[in-house]
Amino acid sequence: MAAAYQIVLLGDGKKEELRYDIVEKIRDIGLDLDDHVAFLDASNVKSRSRKYPTVCVFFGSDNLSDEDIETVNCLVKDEVIVIPVVMDLTLYSQLTPPSLHPINGSLLSERNGGISAVSNAVLETLNLLRRTRKLFISYRRQESSAVAIQLYEYLHRNGFDVFIDTISIRPGEPFQEVLWHRLSDTDVVVLLDTPGFLESRWTRDELANTSAMSIGILQLIWPGHTPDPKSSLCEKYYLEDSDFAVSNNGEKNILTDSCIQVIGKNVENLRARSLASRYTKLVGTVGKIAEDLGIELTVQPERYAIIKKNGKYVAVIPTVGIPEALRYQEIAELFEAIRDKSISDAYLLYDHVMLRDKWRKHLDWLDNHLPVKSVKVFNAELWLNTL
Repeated sequence: MAAAYQIVLLGDGKKEELRYDIVEKIRDIGLDLDDHVAFLDASNVKSRSRKYPTVCVFFGSDNLSDEDIETVNCLVKDEVIVIPVVMDLTLYSQLTPPSLHPINGSLLSERNGGISAVSNAVLETLNLLRRTRKLFISYRRQESSAVAIQLYEYLHRNGFDVFIDTISIRPGEPFQEVLWHRLSDTDVVVLLDTPGFLESRWTRDELANTSAMSIGILQLIWPGHTPDPKSSLCEKYYLEDSDFAVSNNGEKNILTDSCIQVIGKNVENLRARSLASRYTKLVGTVGKIAEDLGIELTVQPERYAIIKKNGKYVAVIPTVGIPEALRYQEIAELFEAIRDKSISDAYLLYDHVMLRDKWRKHLDWLDNHLPVKSVKVFNAELWLNTL
């Protein structure tokens, strides 16, 4: 049986390092590598199945083999998604074959997240990570505004949709409602743990709500500060005095470029684990309810579950964060692809906690106009009983 996910590594570059990073993240997701993932190269790519998704990473260089060039030309012709990676974008056309010139290349550098950013792009292409890259910065304004803005600018440049309260909330919007809504849809929270961080009710609530939703937290701990036990589940990064630099106003209140780059890599690594954890929590919650009700639920390698009840088969597709129209479209396409498995209906499973009322109304509208319906995990038991 062909692997459900096929990854082709070509060119001259850090292929083994990339493979190792992808393997670690796929293990975090919970997929069986031997059964569901195949790594291919120029020597065996012809064995790939055209029924299952394929993505290729091509490392450009001035030392490419004819076999790799011929292989990537065939993949482009077959409309396989190729991610070209180079060390210098100004030399992109010299480091890659002509078939890749119309495709946007990726710069491989520590400043852009290194190999971890490339592996995340692979998982996003295979829909093992969602394509939207959302991040929330939690901080106390009077203690760390300069670092918060610095991180916002750096992570925004590196493809993240970053939420920071002083920039991301439009005038006239209900401040706290928007903040909780965006928190519920983030992949990772970067928490700036200054000595007075937990003295604010709002920052305490942000930490508590983030932990309750199983969102990954990268906790940046200021020099000389002892983290509160409430943050025991966070991934900690201890800052040193040497990590700080002098800003334009003459104060030593921003981070050095090298420190910012390390934080960026940690964010990339934590993001994959965080999304995997939230997906597992969604599936596990419904799976436990189904088991208690005596209903058969089987998780498929394509990241959806099949529920069998009274001879009826229903597909359940867990979605992390806020369901959007594009996600509904992807699920509708998946539903069409799996109709041959006698599945009668498809449902999108999500956690509605902290969603804005107007967004819930939007989801109700989508339910009435699209073939795929949604189910709140909070209502899973009632829904399973009425199937």
